[in-house]
Amino acid sequence: MSILSERMGLLSMTQLSLRNVDPKVLQEFKRFVLNKHGKLRGALSEEVTNALKFYLEFHNKHPYANLQKNLEKPRKKHIRLLLSLYYFDGDLITDRVLNKFIRDLGVVSKPTIRDYTNFALAFLWEEHVDRRTNPVTVYYSIRKDVIKEFLKKHGVEVEEKEPEKEEEKSEIRVEQKPKGIVIESDNGNGKEPPAISEVKEYAVERYEAGDSLEEIKDKIEEFGVPMSKRTLRSLIRKKLRKEGGV
Repeated sequence: MSILSERMGLLSMTQLSLRNVDPKVLQEFKRFVLNKHGKLRGALSEEVTNALKFYLEFHNKHPYANLQKNLEKPRKKHIRLLLSLYYFDGDLITDRVLNKFIRDLGVVSKPTIRDYTNFALAFLWEEHVDRRTNPVTVYYSIRKDVIKEFLKKHGVEVEEKEPEKEEEKSEIRVEQKPKGIVIESDNGNGKEPPAISEVKEYAVERYEAGDSLEEIKDKIEEFGVPMSKRTLRSLIRKKLRKEGGV
């Protein structure tokens, strides 16, 4: 009997106690082990262990391992995430808002959040990184044309919003005021400082919308309420704890 015939016989005789394994893949794996060790007994279990270790390390160290699979066969939560991005009202979206969208889907584990984030980044474009905030804030533009095409490919049609007329946009910009802050009388600078409760409501609202502390601080100071970032952060935390019943 030739060495090749002997090896082929060993390949067919040795069994692996796993069900529903692709026979072609298993045969190729046995051939690999036989070529490497010259035997299957003992070496096969060793190489299966090594293969499993490599698989786990690969998926733990490579955050984009599942991206291609999710793009080819997105789940319902992937579709919901893209719809949230598509209908997001704004030119730019922050990483904090993106993270909120993902958590609103019921995703809680860090590896899964990472997978959903990587999926979303395929439809975003990094525009700016604000290193003045802690942690830093990343701003993305949303590639809505790409999202629309992707959703259509997977059987989801999006509803287009009616474009606003230029006059209507101008009127809205003039009349819009931050929610919860009322400016009525002139106290020397044309603005009346709002009550602290109104400042809290406004600060929490803008924080949950994804604004950085620096942005919120600047907006509040425009209404005559100077405040340090430390004080603002403490104010927001107290308000959130109170609303959460903590």
